[in-house]
Amino acid sequence: TCGSCSNACPARAHADATCAADACGITCERGWGDCDMNPNNGCEADLATDARRCGACGNVCATPNGAVAVCRAGVCGFICNAGFADCDGNAANGCEADTRTSAASCGACGNSCPTAPNASPTCAAGACGIVCNAGFADCDRNQANGCEVDLRASPGNCGACGVVCAAAPG
Repeated sequence: TCGSCSNACPARAHADATCAADACGITCERGWGDCDMNPNNGCEADLATDARRCGACGNVCATPNGAVAVCRAGVCGFICNAGFADCDGNAANGCEADTRTSAASCGACGNSCPTAPNASPTCAAGACGIVCNAGFADCDRNQANGCEVDLRASPGNCGACGVVCAAAPG
């Protein structure tokens, strides 16, 4: 009883009832907080898993680039969004690599797209490819040997693959 014989302090969610100076109050269970300062609804905040109140009321986990903020055991962290990765291990810049388009981390961290003659490496949908330099083409469709045909100088590939140059009138 608290303050009088008939005044029992009510039970509240995730809290132990207390009585001090003839007034009922609560003490939150470990890992829970009364963040809204309303003892009537008890200790409503799960400080172990709530990214808006991680470890303490008012501690909002930052949402880094390409990620979702999470709270695990009262410690802020993040999970990379699909198609993104934390390749440099630096939590401050989050999931900095877009593995869908990054030629340096295509499909996964460290998967660097290879270079090829007369071409630039590309990454699309997490798969490596090449883009031919101006005036060159990959006529044999073998990316390993790059863009092997100079369309400006090949009689059998005049301006495009398979186009034979017309003979000069003579």
